[in-house]
Amino acid sequence: MVWGDTVRLKPLICAVVVGVVCALVFLYGGTWVFAQIEPNPELHKAWSLVAGLVGCITAGVIVAWMFPPSREIAETANDASAIAAVIEDLSRTKKGIGELSQATDKSRAELEDSGLTSWFSERK
Repeated sequence: MVWGDTVRLKPLICAVVVGVVCALVFLYGGTWVFAQIEPNPELHKAWSLVAGLVGCITAGVIVAWMFPPSREIAETANDASAIAAVIEDLSRTKKGIGELSQATDKSRAELEDSGLTSWFSERK
């Protein structure tokens, strides 16, 4: 769990590695580049930090391209057959769908707010 959401470990590790590599390459690369063009060492240190920030943004773009979102979020889900199909897919997964009583209070509240509690309580 990261920030209250389930994540896959492999993409998370890859994203961290990409982030660290991009940030360091841009930081130290920026240090070298600005040392070549800026005689004042204080200024090339400052600009290399900006380059490091650009590296972090670049890493974010790369990771977003490498690992698109795994799920789609819809504001409204009025199609009963689509809801039933999703619940059926979830129940066929390795861990299954579980029981509503096993869900955390937060999860039960989210299901209730979404109007989905009846879908899960009807499944046996």
